[in-house]
Amino acid sequence: MKTFIVSLALVILFNIYTVFQIDMDVYKMQLERLKHVAEECADSAALFYDTEQFSYGKIIYNQYEGEKAILYMLKSLLYCDNGLKPTAGYWQDKILYDVYFIDDSTVTFPYLFIDNITGYSKYVFEPTVIVTIEAGRGRMRLPFLSITSSVRSSAYEHIN
Repeated sequence: MKTFIVSLALVILFNIYTVFQIDMDVYKMQLERLKHVAEECADSAALFYDTEQFSYGKIIYNQYEGEKAILYMLKSLLYCDNGLKPTAGYWQDKILYDVYFIDDSTVTFPYLFIDNITGYSKYVFEPTVIVTIEAGRGRMRLPFLSITSSVRSSAYEHIN
C-alpha cells in the first residue's frame, strides 16, 4: 500500500510539473508574440507623418492616423473587439496601451523618455514612436500560477 501511495503522489507531482512547464512555454511564446504586435503597432503608427513638413526636413507624426493604425493592428493581431477586450486567443483582460509620439513638434533632441507603465528610461535622439502594450493575465491552468500583468514595449525610430 505504501508503494501505491508514493507512486500516486509521484504521478500527481509529475502531472503538476508538466502542466506548469507547458503553461510557461506557452506564456513565453505569447510574450514574444506580444512583442511582435508592439513592433508592428509602432511601425504602423510611424508611417503617418506630415509630408509638407517632411519636405522642409522636419518629421511631425500624424497622431490621429497613427492611433487609428495602432487600434487596427491591436484588433486584428490580438483578436479584440472594439473595446479592446480579447474575444479569442491567449489573453483574458482588456488590452491597454500607451503610445508616445516624439517628433520635431513636441520636443528638442536629445530627449529623456520615461515610460509611465514600465518606468523604463532612454535618451531619444531622433523622431520616435513608442508603443507599450499591457495585456493582463494569460490563460494559465494551475490556480496558484497567476501572472497578473504582461507588458511589452517597442519603438520605431526614424533615422535621418
